[in-house]
Amino acid sequence: MVMQEKRVVFGRWRANHFVGNHPALDFVNTISDRVNHANAVDRLQCLDDLVSWARSAQLIDPVPGAAWLQPGCGVTDSESAARSRQLREAGHAVFRGLAADKPPPPDALERVMAEAARGMAAGALRWTGSAGPVALTRASVDGLLGLVAWQMLDALFRVPRARLGICPRCGWLFHDDTKGGRRRWCSMEMCGNREKARRHRQSRASRG
Repeated sequence: MVMQEKRVVFGRWRANHFVGNHPALDFVNTISDRVNHANAVDRLQCLDDLVSWARSAQLIDPVPGAAWLQPGCGVTDSESAARSRQLREAGHAVFRGLAADKPPPPDALERVMAEAARGMAAGALRWTGSAGPVALTRASVDGLLGLVAWQMLDALFRVPRARLGICPRCGWLFHDDTKGGRRRWCSMEMCGNREKARRHRQSRASRG
């Protein structure tokens, strides 16, 4: 069972949205279900969702929401949400490919690298040797998306390919850091217990 860390979460986020064991994987998991698309909820609908996710993921310190749309940020709310989703889907393609022991799709990797470079060019990121390769220095959408992209590059090189897992029930990605490498679910609380309950119901129905 994956132990949930205690964290302060903001906006629409909950602690069980952060089970990937790396911010990059948590970011690509911001769609509730990648297996049953009819039931999927996309949690990146606006700039506030992106900012509150980054705060909840402990990538940035609290910054007043209005600061992200001040002159100089360079994008509108809808544009930033669209770019967030495009980056997320590129990251998902990269890591899902790696989890299946396939090379990352070139166009997806190019999108991640372009956002990482754009964030650096915006002058809102600085190099750091602590939690990740870069840190945000001011409210900038280019910087924030660049920060997420750099987390993806960090995961690309630091998360062993053999330890990238995909939850069979919801399709979420995770870094399996268990001792035996036997983690199967995004979490027992969400998918593990639900699958057990489904199998129990199925077993009872077959006996009845």
